[in-house]
Amino acid sequence: MVASERRCGMNRHIQPEGSGHPSDAGGWCRGCGYHSVFASLQTLVERNGHAQERTVFLCGDGCPSLLPDPPRNFIFQGASGCAATLALGVTSANPSLDVWAMSADGDALADGAAALLELIRHNADVSCLVFRDAFAGRTDSPQNASTTALEVPGGPVVPNANACRLAIGAGGSFVARAHEAHDETLRTVLAAAQAHRGAGFVEILQVCLARHPVMDVGAEEMLEVTHGAPMIFGADRDKGLRRTTAVACGFEVVALTKGSREDAGLAVHDETDPGQAILLTDLPRPAFPIVTGVLYRQPEPRPRPAAPVEPDFQARRAALARAMQDAPTWDGTGE
Repeated sequence: MVASERRCGMNRHIQPEGSGHPSDAGGWCRGCGYHSVFASLQTLVERNGHAQERTVFLCGDGCPSLLPDPPRNFIFQGASGCAATLALGVTSANPSLDVWAMSADGDALADGAAALLELIRHNADVSCLVFRDAFAGRTDSPQNASTTALEVPGGPVVPNANACRLAIGAGGSFVARAHEAHDETLRTVLAAAQAHRGAGFVEILQVCLARHPVMDVGAEEMLEVTHGAPMIFGADRDKGLRRTTAVACGFEVVALTKGSREDAGLAVHDETDPGQAILLTDLPRPAFPIVTGVLYRQPEPRPRPAAPVEPDFQARRAALARAMQDAPTWDGTGE
């Protein structure tokens, strides 16, 4: 069975066969960061202790749906904005599965935004990946959820959507961000999202080499946060963030020297503080770095709402029949 025949389409379901790694490389461009993300996912699936046959990847449209077919995993590609809906249905029907929902930003934050919020609100046991490639803003209408100021003359009418802030505002119990070029951080974040009991939301900053490298940033502009550690960044780790009330974003950048780190009063990351996490998701660029890592994680897993009790349809049908027989009815004849 060839790779294209193993994919689960909208109108068919085929049991995957074979073993090992995929023979094809998907439909991505050469050098695209999706290759490294998929390699990290495959490594994680192989090491998670679960059978690969019990891992399901659910995609909408766009570049995430072009991932190669893992020989012993299930892939279901739906329509635009359907990844979160499919994931919520799959994990509700079979909670023992390891479910991954993969969407691009234009897919997840536009026509799929309502479904994404429902998945987060239900705290479904799903690892939800949203790829911030800003690709849809150049292929769809100018007013897309991922449109940037550089892509529309005069700038977009409304600002683009902030995926992590949206997830935290919806009550997400795990929210993280990673860059596709930083393999170590990416693997750490993906593993943490999968291990989380509930909805693990991860925004992956993606460089689109074919269109516009909007997320092509270096170490000088990245801040990887770790719980309990001071916020230090820069290629030489010579900068830090300090809390302040003087500016609206709540932080200020301070220069560091070897002897000033202890006295600089740097902010310490607390992944259990949703207020701090919201501030970190929306630091103004380019004056501030892009923050990656686990931004927020609830200290105690929030239990998923219990499924409603299945109604007794036979009892309801019998009660309706008795009501129809005992009560006066009108048969439409006028008699």
